Amino acid sequence: GADNEDNNSGEGFSLADLESYNQDELRAMIHDVVNRLVSSIIGEVPLTITIDEGHIRVKVDCEEDARILVGREGQTLASVQYIASRILAGKLQGAVRLHIDTGNYKENQDARLTGLAQMLAEKLRKSGRTQSTRPLSAYQRRIVHLALEDEEDIQTSSKGDGPQRRVLIHFKRNRTQKNTAQMEQEQENEQLAPETCEGADVQVCSDAPLDRP
Repeated sequence: GADNEDNNSGEGFSLADLESYNQDELRAMIHDVVNRLVSSIIGEVPLTITIDEGHIRVKVDCEEDARILVGREGQTLASVQYIASRILAGKLQGAVRLHIDTGNYKENQDARLTGLAQMLAEKLRKSGRTQSTRPLSAYQRRIVHLALEDEEDIQTSSKGDGPQRRVLIHFKRNRTQKNTAQMEQEQENEQLAPETCEGADVQVCSDAPLDRP
C-alpha cells in the first residue's frame, strides 16, 4: 500500500492546527512567505490562497511565466513548495500541507499520473507481471498510490532510493496467481521483451515524462 508519502514539510512537528489561528493573519503570513520565493523567480504576481480541511492551496497567477516557475519536470515549483512549507512549519511550530500550483500544472499532472496508474494496473492484470513507474517525486508517488488504493486485487509499494524511487504495482499477496507462470511463458514465446528494472519480474513504463508543463 501507500507509504504515507505526502508533501508535509516540518520534520519533528505534528500537523499545525490551522483553524486555531486568526485566518486573516494566517493568510497574510502564507502570502508573505510564498510571495518572497515566487517574486525572486518571476517577479510580483497575484496569489490566491485557500485554506480548507487542513490543506493550504496557493494559486499563482502567472500565465506568461508559468513555465519558468514550474521549471524542468516541475523541479522549480516543487522546490518553492518545499521551502515555503519548511518556513511555514517553523513559524507555526507544526507541519503544513501546502500545495502551490500555477497554470493548472499540478491538476493536469495529477490527472496524467492517475491515468498512468490505471493503465499499469490493467497491464498487470493482462500480463501477470509486476509493473513499475519511472522514478517519481514523493508527491507524484502518492498520487499513484491513491489512484489504486481501492483496487481489490492490486496493491502498490515504493522501491528505490532518493531520486530513483518509484512505485511498484503488483497483486495483493493473498491473491491466487496460478496463471502468472503461464502468462510469462506466453510472453516469452511471443518474444516480448519489456524493459526491466530491479528484477526480471518488473515491467517498467517508459512513456515520455508525464509532468511537463
